[in-house]
Amino acid sequence: MSRPVQPLGTYGSISVRKVGSKYAATTRFRDMDGDYLRIQATGTSETKATNALKVKIAEQAGLAGDSDLDRNTCLRDLASYWLAEVRVAGRQAPQTLDAYERSLEVVVLPTLGQLRLRELTVGRVDRFLKALAPEHPSRARRAKIVLALVFDLAVRHDAIGKNPVRDTAAVPRGRKEIRSLDHAELARLRDAVANWRTGEKVHGPKPDGQLADVIETILGTSARIGEALAIRKCDVDMTVSPPEVTISGTLVQRRGHGLYRQPQVKHSKDWRIIAVPSYTAQAIRSRLAMLGNVPDDHPIFSTRNGTFISPNNLRRQLRAVLASAGLPEDLDLSTITPHTFRKTVATTIDQAASTVLAAELLGHASKEVTEMFYVQPTKRVNPVTAEILERLAPGGGESTLSAVERDEGVDDGV
Repeated sequence: MSRPVQPLGTYGSISVRKVGSKYAATTRFRDMDGDYLRIQATGTSETKATNALKVKIAEQAGLAGDSDLDRNTCLRDLASYWLAEVRVAGRQAPQTLDAYERSLEVVVLPTLGQLRLRELTVGRVDRFLKALAPEHPSRARRAKIVLALVFDLAVRHDAIGKNPVRDTAAVPRGRKEIRSLDHAELARLRDAVANWRTGEKVHGPKPDGQLADVIETILGTSARIGEALAIRKCDVDMTVSPPEVTISGTLVQRRGHGLYRQPQVKHSKDWRIIAVPSYTAQAIRSRLAMLGNVPDDHPIFSTRNGTFISPNNLRRQLRAVLASAGLPEDLDLSTITPHTFRKTVATTIDQAASTVLAAELLGHASKEVTEMFYVQPTKRVNPVTAEILERLAPGGGESTLSAVERDEGVDDGV
């Protein structure tokens, strides 16, 4: 009967014999290449020889292993290894990696960082996420995403057999009601922006009108705030009819790098050329006229120094406008953000055309994202149901359906 094959990275039985005044401990070790090595160590006693041999085996296992990671690696070390690897690979946007690193530093590692991989079971990770989710659902979702990526690396390096994050329960997503603006609300908002800080008693520099123009640009392009503020002179074409705007970049704020224009948008499909309505064209023309003779890469919306406007500064300005607008109690615009304008565009296109066209305009890969997060659902059911339900009227109401039935007959080729 043949000897059983020894698993990779393990050693067989240890034999100890006396050699002169010392003891020699010997065993067979199978390295990660499948080769067998005979390892020996000596000591003044059987125990010391055996312990010395085990130290040699551990050293050999470290040399023979194909990874610095194993089941005894702590999560903090694994996370550092993962961050170093993904930054070198460069497959994810730098600001995305910054967000993942913040999630690890602030949320994950303070609680789980010192635990070994063998200790991070499905149950332990699941309890961590469930404890975090009620108060901070968005933090819990991001923590689960980054933990799954980190543990994927451990699986690829054979440090663990499976990713424990994959079997945890789904983190509940707090669904907010989709908010879009109707025509009356837009009119009030435009008035509030136009009249902000225009009185005689206003101290300091008065608004330069760019907030209004940015709003009109978002409403005519569906651009995200960072994309709208990243539009340059070379991205607009006022010579065609209707005028066109190219959405080809976005503004990014990174720790240690400041604010800069990233030459790609959130997803590759987001890069698009958009024909804009008259009010957006007018806003852009007014900005071009104010800028005068500037280089082609000059931003349409800029600071006094000619640099890009921070999205955070524009959000702050919009909040200040809404806070001081003195709107009626029945008109609540306090929750309006620049992203609300994007949802307003999606809802308008959906109601007048289709969700598919809205998704194309917004740059979404599928209409499901548009429908789930951007289109404000209507509460009103199609009134054709009243006509159809007449067939249930006392005495029978089939005659009232003749027009509908004739249409159906035509559709069926009758």
